Amino acid sequence: MASQPGFPSAPAVLPDSTGRARPGDDRDVRVGGARSRAPITSSQLPGWGRWLLLGTVTPAATVLAALAFWPLWVRQPGLALSTTLLFAALLSIGVVLLAEPGQLLAGGAMIASSILLVVSWVNEWGGGPYPLLSRSFGDLWILLAGWVLYRYPDRSMHSWERVLFGSMFVWLLGIPWLKVALSQPEWHQFPPDAWWPSLNSDETLYTAVAHSLDLATTCFAVAYIAAWVHKLRGASRVERKIKIANSIAAVAAASVGVLIPVARALDVPEPTMDLLYTINGAAVLAVPIALLIAIVRRQLARTGLTSLLPQLVRSTTTGEVVGALRAALADPELDVLPWSDDAGAYVDRDRRELPPGALVGRAATPVATPEGRRLALVVTDPALHTDPELIEAASAAVSLALENTLLIETVQRQLDELQQASQRVVKAGGGDHPGVRAFHDPASGSAAGRTATRDHSGDRVLRDLRGGGQCDQARGGHQDHRSGIHRRRNADRGGGR
Repeated sequence: MASQPGFPSAPAVLPDSTGRARPGDDRDVRVGGARSRAPITSSQLPGWGRWLLLGTVTPAATVLAALAFWPLWVRQPGLALSTTLLFAALLSIGVVLLAEPGQLLAGGAMIASSILLVVSWVNEWGGGPYPLLSRSFGDLWILLAGWVLYRYPDRSMHSWERVLFGSMFVWLLGIPWLKVALSQPEWHQFPPDAWWPSLNSDETLYTAVAHSLDLATTCFAVAYIAAWVHKLRGASRVERKIKIANSIAAVAAASVGVLIPVARALDVPEPTMDLLYTINGAAVLAVPIALLIAIVRRQLARTGLTSLLPQLVRSTTTGEVVGALRAALADPELDVLPWSDDAGAYVDRDRRELPPGALVGRAATPVATPEGRRLALVVTDPALHTDPELIEAASAAVSLALENTLLIETVQRQLDELQQASQRVVKAGGGDHPGVRAFHDPASGSAAGRTATRDHSGDRVLRDLRGGGQCDQARGGHQDHRSGIHRRRNADRGGGR
């Protein structure tokens, strides 16, 4: 993870199944068994560039697109309006995605989708190359929009998902050319002088092949919906919450879009096709809206971290830190594993080494002091690591509060151990010595009794630490007094001899 100024990350560590550290790469930690994910990069359009494009290029491009749809405005104003709005939405969300961390490719694909949407309607201008362009590349815009929606915000895909989208791309790009080769422009109500590399003049053959291909296209729409269902069923609670809006929009758009090839196969009249195109355009509008909702939610999550820092600073235990992080990041299974110098590994909050497989399927981010000393490992759902800015901000906030919290817990544990040690001394037979009684009995009024007893002075020591006291001074006083007890016992034994 990239270091924040003043809050460097710990040297990247990759824990094995027991949480023991071993050298890793410089990205966020991925523990054994976790799903492979694409590396997070910071490539993105600057924020000012996004607003510049939205304020200048997007309106100008929308006007040009509306002019490109002019024949459609004359013939079907409702369809032209919905298509123009769809173009503006696709282009705008593409520009917004360009400014999201690691989403340059998605933003470019969405902008290309808006351009191909215009290409799909250039056949309205009549002959020349326009009908060929419309038929050959017009269906790719919906595939690009569906691909961006499917992989946002997690850019990684399983091999079968890549095969699915690759097959859809080849199909939607190759099948139109096959239809062109088997048909004549007049069969599509295009002018005879249109550019049309036809190899066949048998309309009956073309009709049979075209209908079969259109019905086969519906299988890809069904496969796309099935892929979404599979993705959500295998997702964690956090990932499902992130992608629920995308999934609803994708299923709705695919369910309506599948009617287009079915209508083509059934040779429905042109007015009915125009109505279906209008309904399909309105349904696909859900795609940029869903992406906008997802982007706004990510921005709100980052902004919400500003209220997390005061909570972390006031935290006095690791449990309170974990609770604040779980609420801020909406991850009920988030955990913070402190680093143990003695064990040379990250341990649980009870300072016990992690059992084998404890971190399988989770993603972890090391947190360190400004000097580079390891503090803890923040273990989260892997879905949260699709937003690197969120994880970096949360890790920086944790580094501010965790050092003080771990110090308080360490002193409390040492006071507990010291109290137990004094009790063992009493049970071993040294209870009659005045020094031992003073150490163990707070009512004796001695300095040792006031210092070491947890019920009376231990809380005050912790309060002093929280207010700026020094751990080393408190611990050193206890060690000096314990050494004095041993010297007194040896003197008593020597006198007895």
